[in-house]
Parts: sequence; C-alpha cells; structure tokens
Amino acid sequence: MLALLLVLAAIAYLKRDFARWAYHHYQFLGLQSRAMAHVAPPGTVALEQEAVAAAKLVAGGGDHAAGPIARPDLSPLGVGAQWRPAIFLQYWPAIAPGALPDGAVVYLGERTSPGGARRLILITTQSTYAIVSLLVEHRTFVAYVVDPATWRTPAVVTAGTLAPRLKSPHEPLKPLRIYAGQPDPRDPSRFTIDLFYDGKAGVVDGWLEDVGGAPVVRLKVRGGEKEEES
Repeated sequence: MLALLLVLAAIAYLKRDFARWAYHHYQFLGLQSRAMAHVAPPGTVALEQEAVAAAKLVAGGGDHAAGPIARPDLSPLGVGAQWRPAIFLQYWPAIAPGALPDGAVVYLGERTSPGGARRLILITTQSTYAIVSLLVEHRTFVAYVVDPATWRTPAVVTAGTLAPRLKSPHEPLKPLRIYAGQPDPRDPSRFTIDLFYDGKAGVVDGWLEDVGGAPVVRLKVRGGEKEEES
C-alpha cells in the first residue's frame, strides 16, 4: 500500500510540474506569435541622430531610449534616440537570457524564405570607429535569425554581423535617421529599411534566402551613403 501511495504521489507531482511548464510555454508561444506578427507603424523612427528631434522622441515616453551618437570621448556630439520596442524587450530575454542585443532595432518581424522556412528576423544597428579617425563612424547592421519554438522544440537563434556598413563622418556632423523596416507586401521573404543621411534618402533592402538549407539574411543599400554590400 505504501508503495502505491508513493507512486501516486510521484505521478501527481509530475502532472503538476508538467502543468506548470505547459502554462508557461503557452504564454511564451503567445509572446512569440506577437513578435512574429509585429509590424512597426509606418514612419516610426528607429534611429535619430539630430539632437532636437532625438530629444523629442525620448521625451515622448514611448519605445525610444537615449543612446550616444558617438564614443564617450566624443560626447560633445550629443545623444541620439534609439527605438527598442516593448515586444522586443519582452520576447528576447525569454529566448536568450542575459544576451539582449544593443543598439536601435531597425527591423523585427516574420519573413519566409523561398523554400518555405518561417523565421523571426531582428536587425539592429551599432557604431564602430575607424582606427585612422575617431571622427568617422561606421554604422553596422547586425542580423539575428530565430527558428521559432514549438511545443516540441525550443527557439534557436543564429546571429552574425553583416555588411553593408554606412560611413557617417562627424566633421562636420551629419545626422543619420533610420526608419523602422517594413515587410514587402508582395514578397514574404523581403523587407525594406528607409534612411535619411546628409540630405539624401536611401533604402536598405533585406531578404531571407536559403543557403545550404539554412535561411540567412542578406542586406543591400540603395542610395544614401553606401560603403559596402553584403
């Protein structure tokens, strides 16, 4: 009788443990669905380097946070605004604890490769500096591709730093504005990111393609100041 009671207690414990896991995973899958369905409102500014416009965005109390335009030793150049949407801040720690990407979020949403692979794509933008001149900012796009979780498998994240880079000289200061990317309504694999630099409009074309059975993101700049392509 004692053995039977112990077995029944163990079964009850496992059922409770599974029920707790199932409840939390159900919540996570709902969060993931919202991240994959995310589309930024058209005209959303993802990165603003013009000081007055940046201050207004940060003061607006939305999803914009203050971010340095340049390295700390170049602080006179001021502080810009970076867009970090709430769904990104909620979802990313759930799939990559302690590894929240830095920089402005310039694209977040689902795309499907020509081979039918559905992926969540996150594109952020960050600054690096040329060794020969700390007054030349090289703005790099970083892509993260997420194979979404299911009831049977966890989410898998792959990441890599991608060209193109945008060269943004800061003498004289030429503010850069990047708008949050938009999905292409005619092609489920593609998206575009508009930008405005030094009085010139440009576009970053992005797409998800199959390479050796693994979907990867490609980017290419049209207009603006182009330094290189992926």
